[in-house]
Amino acid sequence: MRRTKWKKGATAKDKALAEEYGVKLTYWRYKGRKGIYWHLVSQYIRKRDFYKYGTCISCGKKFDKWEQSQAGHYAPAGNCGFALLFDERNINGECAACNNPVFSSGKLIPYRANLVKRYGERHVKKLDKEYSEKVTMKEWSQGEYDKEIKKLIRKIKKLDEALHNN
Repeated sequence: MRRTKWKKGATAKDKALAEEYGVKLTYWRYKGRKGIYWHLVSQYIRKRDFYKYGTCISCGKKFDKWEQSQAGHYAPAGNCGFALLFDERNINGECAACNNPVFSSGKLIPYRANLVKRYGERHVKKLDKEYSEKVTMKEWSQGEYDKEIKKLIRKIKKLDEALHNN
């Protein structure tokens, strides 16, 4: 399993783009709009799973706050292809240890078992099939990223509002 290296130090263009969307990034896994989108997907997944489950999907470790979790992929991000890279069904809250393939190569079995508990066998079989068949999808254009970023910002605000009203 290959892990994508973190890209440190954003360009002036990246910083301006982050500012445009009101996103403060401390690291860049991807550059440009893809980086902004990944940051927002990660934030959404970690909040969603913290408030719904509060634990790492792989080992069950409890989190005290959503920021302690990471957005971990079931089908590995390094080779799952664009179709599954941002697929919310493929990403779940994980602790840092379980989200590191160097230290947690055996985490896939409990991850899968807990995916089945959360979403059902049919859901997991669909992910397995898409991964094994290497379902392809072209990467989005800048305009498509812009549209998806705006949708995700609204989705995060809606989640935050729902959580604060409860």
